[in-house]
Amino acid sequence: MDNHTVTIDQDTFPAETLALTDSGHFLDILALSAQCWTENEMMDNNVDWLDENIDTVLKHYNFESAFIAALNSGALVCDKPGKDSDLLPGAFFALNHPENFAESLEVWTDELKEQANECIGQYETDDEKLNAELLDAYDSVTEDMLHDWLHGDRDTSGVLGRARSTHGFEKVTMDRSKNTPDTVTIEVSPEWVDERLDGEEQGTQADALRLVADLLAYEAAKYVKKEQGKRAERRMERERVAKHQAERVASAAAERVAQLNAMKKA
Repeated sequence: MDNHTVTIDQDTFPAETLALTDSGHFLDILALSAQCWTENEMMDNNVDWLDENIDTVLKHYNFESAFIAALNSGALVCDKPGKDSDLLPGAFFALNHPENFAESLEVWTDELKEQANECIGQYETDDEKLNAELLDAYDSVTEDMLHDWLHGDRDTSGVLGRARSTHGFEKVTMDRSKNTPDTVTIEVSPEWVDERLDGEEQGTQADALRLVADLLAYEAAKYVKKEQGKRAERRMERERVAKHQAERVASAAAERVAQLNAMKKA
């Protein structure tokens, strides 16, 4: 008998199940059920990778050329425009007042870099060309991270692979086409379905979908509860260590005072 093929999407799970995640997205339920990071956790844990790519754009961006272009176009007001010169303001400023130009360029560059690092993913610096390059770099690296999160890399199997091996699925594939809702297709064997029906009649396609959805929801909830317990234990341990350190500091301070008070004149 052929495998059962079911599709899960945003409408598969009830609101209370989706509420287990920060995003409310069904892919995070699949990830949690396989004890993987959610998409937001994956992004947070790889922020250094993103920062490196943004830093590379800033390192190689031609700020001087952009500064001169902004002065020439009037987007920036030039302190020394050279009204009697046939040169454009930016060119005149750079050629005839190099020290002032260098100072102004440095200030402008620092402002753009600060703006670029303020809102990752939403670049609204004062330079449109820089915004476009930053956004391209952000989109490129996040696309790579999402691919590795879902499909894995040399060292990991990704969410799809982990879900397949963890739950005994035959196959797990993903359709994340642009301008269409995300869907995940899961194949399960007839035996996988029948084992979970406790000897009832032969499982149907509807049974397969219900069993898969119930399993993912149950395992996701169990994992979240487990992680919450671990976080509570870690918090209690941090508080215990902090209390112990404070007691040691207080004890050392008291001992110092006692030693000083013992230093009596002969």
